[in-house]
Amino acid sequence: MPIEEQNAYNHGNTLEERRRRTNIRKKTNHAIRAGRLEKQPCVICGAMEVDAHHEVYDNPLNVVWLCEKHHREIHKKEINVKMDVRKKGLDYERKLVNELKVLFNNEEIGTSRNLSRIKDSLKCDILNVPMFNIQAKATEHTPPYHGLLKEMPQNTNYNVIFHKRNNKGEVAVMSKDSFYEIIQMLISNGII
Repeated sequence: MPIEEQNAYNHGNTLEERRRRTNIRKKTNHAIRAGRLEKQPCVICGAMEVDAHHEVYDNPLNVVWLCEKHHREIHKKEINVKMDVRKKGLDYERKLVNELKVLFNNEEIGTSRNLSRIKDSLKCDILNVPMFNIQAKATEHTPPYHGLLKEMPQNTNYNVIFHKRNNKGEVAVMSKDSFYEIIQMLISNGII
């Protein structure tokens, strides 16, 4: 962020608060240089040239990656990153629901936000899909797939994470064991 915008942003904060924020920013930059924090694309547009934005100055590693344009808009209060990112995730879940309703010919499929808060807390974003527990991610950074799959319900359904990146397409991620089990089922039923 340009120095004049940093000065305007700090205006009105106490000297102690300005020092605390400066200290957190220095620690963030050190973590980047040391490889403990990796820059990710802008969470709004996917640009690779990014700044670390601190929503709350509590932890140097607690950042949101924003391009210069969106970082400036956040500080000018023209946009709200939390709302934009949340909307992006909700839109992706709705898109998947519509596709899965057609694929499975099942109108019962819906988002856990609409159908069951309990399932939402169990890391299932899309419900009533036969054989599958589905989590949807619309993020520019790579989610921690292994951890997310372990957090999902460990029942007879297959756990799948759908991940979408701007201009990069979509992937479906599942454990290798689940993939092999599906292949075995297809072979034993003479489908392949």
